[in-house]
Order: sequence, then C-alpha cells, then structure tokens
Amino acid sequence: MKKLIWLLLITVTFVGCGKENKNSDNTSGKDSTTAENRIVPSSIDKAAKYDLKYKFKKGDRYDYALTTITNTNQTVSSDTLVNIDVIQTIKYKFAIDILSVSSDKIADVSINIGSIDLKASYNGQTVTYNSNMVLPDDEKMQYLEYETLKNSTYKAKINDKGQILNIYFLDKIIERMAAIQKYEQKLTDQEKAGVAENLSALLIKPLTQHLFRILPEKEVAIDSSWQYRYPSSLATFQIENIASFRLANVFEIDNNKIAEFSAALNIKASGDNTYTEKNIHYYFDKPVVTGSGTIRFNIDTGQLVNSNTTTRIETQGIVEATDDKGKTEKASRKDITVSTNIIEII
Repeated sequence: MKKLIWLLLITVTFVGCGKENKNSDNTSGKDSTTAENRIVPSSIDKAAKYDLKYKFKKGDRYDYALTTITNTNQTVSSDTLVNIDVIQTIKYKFAIDILSVSSDKIADVSINIGSIDLKASYNGQTVTYNSNMVLPDDEKMQYLEYETLKNSTYKAKINDKGQILNIYFLDKIIERMAAIQKYEQKLTDQEKAGVAENLSALLIKPLTQHLFRILPEKEVAIDSSWQYRYPSSLATFQIENIASFRLANVFEIDNNKIAEFSAALNIKASGDNTYTEKNIHYYFDKPVVTGSGTIRFNIDTGQLVNSNTTTRIETQGIVEATDDKGKTEKASRKDITVSTNIIEII
C-alpha cells in the first residue's frame, strides 16, 4: 500500500493558468489558422451579459488533445555543483462521452485516454515513449504513470460550470498499476479506496480539469472579472491558488459566439518551512508560482474551444544530514519549472 501511494505522489500534476496562443483556435476540428481567418468583425453588443456554461447532452462526444510542454532546471549544490535540464513534451488524446445529464445539469461522463506520446531530453539524452509500444515488464516501471493510464477509461461527474464533483470507476486502473509494480498482496477494499482517493486527487482530476475550465457563477460582460480559489500543497506548504479571469472579448466564428478570457495565477503559501525525519532536516523557502493566459469558450454550443496555459514554479531548499559519527553534511537544491498546457479540439 505504502509503495503504491509513494510512487503515485511523485507524479503530481500542477494545474495552472497560461499564456496566449492565437494559433490554436479550432471550433470544429478544422485547421486552427483557418479558424482564425473565419473570425467575423463583431457586431455583438459590447454591453451584453453572458451566462457561460457547459451544455451537456446525453450521447454527445468530445475529442480533445492535450499537449504538455515542461522545462525544468534543477541546481544541486553540495561538495560539487550539479545542473540538470529536462525538456519534456507529452501528448494525450481524450474521448469524452456524455452518459447522462441530471435535472440539476450534472453530467456523468466517460473519459478515455486513447493515446500518450512522450518525448524528453535529460541533459541532452533523449527519451521517447508511445502508448502503442509493448514494453517488457522490467521497463514498465520506468513509465508507470503512462503505462497505468494508457487506453484506460474512467468516469466523472461534472456540473455545468465545469467543476469536477467526483472521479470514479478507477478499479481497473488501480489493478493495472498494482500489476505493473508486481504488488503481490491483494488490496483490501479500504486500501483500494485510499489509492483511488490519491490517484484521483493527485493525477486524474488535475489532468481532467484541463478539459473543463471552471466558469463564473454569475453572468459576465466584456471586461468583467472573477476569481476561482482552490487548495493544493507543495513541499511542506499549504497553497491557496488564486486564479483570476477577465472576459476580454466576444466574437463570432461560423455563426458561433466565442468568449475569449484572459487568466492569471498567483498563490498564497502557509505552513511550517521545516521538516525532520530521523537525522535529516529539511528547510524550504516559500515557493513562487505565477501564470497567465488565454482561454476560448463557445457560448452557443457550451464547449471549450481551446486554451493555452503556462505556469512557472520556483522552489528551493536545504537538506542537512548528520551521520552516526556526528558529522553534518549539507546540500541545497533549486528547481524552476515552466509548464505549458495546450488544449485543442480534434
């Protein structure tokens, strides 16, 4: 059980806001440049108010591609100075089927991760992964997250404002993860529930939330702004994420009204900045997290058109360890990670 959860913890995905990408607009699966050229000079009432919401209908299907580009620089200083640079691009393809919609507009949806492609460079060494690859058992652990999620289906409850209320139907994913890790003991129902909770909170829900941007509760007009706050954790700190949005423009493509809103991300970090385990002491500076970006939403069809989101996370800390002879060793580490998440209709 502990092994399962520990390996899961190292695959945390941070969901943030991002920067504009005017070349990724696609309202109907057509070429994005063509979609840009189809923008109609707007005769829309600039003072009009809009109730932005997802218009789920039973039987509808949405296909999206999520591309995550991550650049990480890590500096470790002890007796020597070590710099590590990682550039990683992951591409997911999702098929979303609306199974049912309740009277209060909560949709039960089935989400299939059809394919995963990875290209990464670690200090110049190239690594590639494709979910169509058949890996030997001893190599699957190297790609645990992707081998667990590839060709998998799970379900979610989502309201018409894009809030994910529940992630469920994870049993088969958990069984696959346990098999890859050669976890010999059969998990009890309580253990399965614990793993499902961690799997949902740390990996699947953040991944899914990219596909359903949370919309404002009240009607908005051009230049209206709103905020969405949500908790997370980083190192020893409790994080309050503050995502701020502004409706920047409304225009038309193919007779559909498209809302374009900008986004920004900041955080408030609280909690103890130290942690001790046996003879090892950890000291952390407060993390610095920022983001900015643009999202487009089809008002008429009630569907995310695209988004391009980038988050910058800077963390640093010191580790001190004392051996049996009383000798103390110290090392410092600094990480800067910039992640861009691009969503497009396919």
